[in-house]
Amino acid sequence: MKYILLALTGLLLSSCLKYQDIEIKGIEKVQTPRFENKELLIDIDVRINNVNPYKIKVKPSELQVYIDNDFIGTVFLDEKVVIRRKAENTYTAKLRGKMADGMLMTMMRVALKSQVTLQLKGELKGAVYGFPSKLDVDQQRVIETAQLKGLIKGLL
Repeated sequence: MKYILLALTGLLLSSCLKYQDIEIKGIEKVQTPRFENKELLIDIDVRINNVNPYKIKVKPSELQVYIDNDFIGTVFLDEKVVIRRKAENTYTAKLRGKMADGMLMTMMRVALKSQVTLQLKGELKGAVYGFPSKLDVDQQRVIETAQLKGLIKGLL
């Protein structure tokens, strides 16, 4: 009986929670990358608009990063980020990256281009009202190489 009640409660809550995608307005600041224990550490300030009537917790997750279809490494979000409800704010994501073999050659090629396709693949973990959730990510964006200038400079 209690399992049926639990299932109905979950069903009711899920129907009440209308989720709208959060909007990433842009990257405001990228800290100069630093290396520690053969890993790349970088802090990125991201402007995010959450139109939902509830806060969203993004839990530690990992994503694979590709530039122009070349795998360059895996990025880890090591600390949770809490996105406030019905607000547009800037959040700092503390990222740690493990670079793939041959990544430096890819970055040298990227430095010579004006635009590249950045792709992120993986799974983001989060929670809303304490209920865990996972979101499959497979996003591509064409970006100006100038936006990666600080990262490229730090690597080369």
